[in-house]
Amino acid sequence: MNLSPRWIRFALYAVPLVFLFSFQNLFSQNLVPVSAQNSEREEQESSNPGSIKEEKSFSQKDIRMKKKFLLGGIYFKGYGSVIVGWNAWQKVTIGVQYYQNSYRINGDFDSGYSYMINYGVARQSDRELKAAGGGFFLNYFLADSSVYIPILVGAEFMRNTRYDQFVDTKGPQSYRSERIHLDYGPRYYAGTGLGVRHQFESGFFFGFEVVMRTFAPYHKNVTIDNLEFTDHQADVIDYWLRKEEIKRDRAGKVSDAGFDLSVGVVF
Repeated sequence: MNLSPRWIRFALYAVPLVFLFSFQNLFSQNLVPVSAQNSEREEQESSNPGSIKEEKSFSQKDIRMKKKFLLGGIYFKGYGSVIVGWNAWQKVTIGVQYYQNSYRINGDFDSGYSYMINYGVARQSDRELKAAGGGFFLNYFLADSSVYIPILVGAEFMRNTRYDQFVDTKGPQSYRSERIHLDYGPRYYAGTGLGVRHQFESGFFFGFEVVMRTFAPYHKNVTIDNLEFTDHQADVIDYWLRKEEIKRDRAGKVSDAGFDLSVGVVF
């Protein structure tokens, strides 16, 4: 088939245009636009990784191993204690404790025996007690918890000062006044019980424990500062007899139980 020159020129211009148009369509099909919703989701995930993966919560054993040295205590009117410890292992904390305790009672009037037959004595007493002690402790934690079994060994010193006035409320009044000091110590003890100490990741902790202690035999010293009678002047025999009587009546404790609180920091 013979083509005129006009058709030949048309073909020379039309073929390149068709090829260019087809190439543009092919390229545009491979470009997939990202929707605004997908783009926003990717930005949120990159800025907040916690939305994809939950934060790990540490157990008490892990927390005790992260921060090991603890310092704490408690203070109330008449009582105070300080503890310094080390989380040696996941379930074991060791350390030392110091405490002191004191109280004072003025004008305690006891007339409970005044109305009994053949016994009519009333007593007015001022009392003051001071105690201080401390020692080593080991806390063994149960499983992965804040509950522990404490083991304590230590010593305590105590002074009990009493100023007593006795009055016979029957017949002719008789009167006796005495001021005595009872000094105990050192009283060596060992004890155990049950406690709770919860430690936070921030380093703060709080705890309490109930402990039963048993004391070894200890020395007791009795001092009589003043001894007065209405019917005669106290002599050496009176002081000696009264001192032996006090020793028998106030032998001291063999065991006791106590409750202790503590708050502090771990670092």
